[in-house]
Amino acid sequence: MANAFQMSFYPEGSKVRFTSSPLNDRAQDWWEEVDFTLGGEALKTMTWDEFVTRFRIEFAPAIEVQQLAREFQDLFQTAETMTEITAKFQERALLVPHYVADEEMKKVRYNDMLRDNISKFVSLSGCETLNDMIARA
Repeated sequence: MANAFQMSFYPEGSKVRFTSSPLNDRAQDWWEEVDFTLGGEALKTMTWDEFVTRFRIEFAPAIEVQQLAREFQDLFQTAETMTEITAKFQERALLVPHYVADEEMKKVRYNDMLRDNISKFVSLSGCETLNDMIARA
C-alpha cells in the first residue's frame, strides 16, 4: 500500500481513511474497536505511520515478523529462474520493509541472493536501481 501511495502522490491526510474503508471481517472489527477506543476525531488525525504500527501490532505478531525476516535473509537462488527468484524476493521484501528501506539495501540484498554466475554479471556498480539490476539479470 505504501508503494501505491508514493507512486500516486496520495495526500498524507487521506491515507488512513482510504486504507481503512475496504477493511472487512476481523480487520473491520478491529478498526471499529480502535474507533470506539480513540474516538472519531482521533481517527481523522491519525497519521499513516500510526495506522501501520497499530495494524502490524494487531495482525503481524513479532514472532511471525521474525520468521518472515529469517525467510527473507535465507533466500538464495538455487534452481529458480530469474523470474521466479525475483518474484520471491519482491513478495518477501514487502513483508519486511525494514530490510529494504532504501534502494541501496534492496540492490545489495538482491545481488547477494543470486547464484554466483549471475551475481557477477549483474554487479552492483552499473545499476542505479533495483529495477536496473532486475533488467540486467
